[in-house]
Amino acid sequence: MTYVVYRCRRCSEIVYKWKKGTTEPSKIVKGANIALHMITCDRQRFDAIIEEEFHGSNTLDSDKSK
Repeated sequence: MTYVVYRCRRCSEIVYKWKKGTTEPSKIVKGANIALHMITCDRQRFDAIIEEEFHGSNTLDSDKSK
């Protein structure tokens, strides 16, 4: 049985895998597995990515109060 394996570049731990020839996991499943692994492997990088991605995301909420 052959598997397609995605390993963390930092710690070489398996982040996700699936059997070759079966349906590949969705981007949502892959992203969730990567995010969960990053929380334990590199918390500072995870926090930096979240901060950068969602910085200023509440500006729409503040515009509604006007």
